[in-house]
Amino acid sequence: MERTPPGRLSAAVHVDRSGRDVRFAFSVQNASGQPITLTFNTSQRFDYVLEDEAGNVVKRYSDGKMFLQVIGTLTLPAGDAAVFHDAIRAVPPGRYRVTFRLTANEAQPSATARFFVTP
Repeated sequence: MERTPPGRLSAAVHVDRSGRDVRFAFSVQNASGQPITLTFNTSQRFDYVLEDEAGNVVKRYSDGKMFLQVIGTLTLPAGDAAVFHDAIRAVPPGRYRVTFRLTANEAQPSATARFFVTP
């Protein structure tokens, strides 16, 4: 199986706050000049960890979830991106860091964003 060389996939995470509700958009872009096919061992495509200011894990996306045990693929044409969304309601006030990562076999690019929630 061909591994995706570093630098061919770039990742970014966008955080949108509305009061204490927080929405995330995690994008993975094919920065190469050729299509890239990614393989996943389950129906899970991404994971994230939300940490408070002290580094305590507040939420891990995959905790308490079950994913289908099926192999799947995602093909990203050259220059295209896949975007994955999730939201958390009623986040307590404070400063946070969220780190998303792709769960593909070939590459697991990640992106981190910091944000705060006001009372």
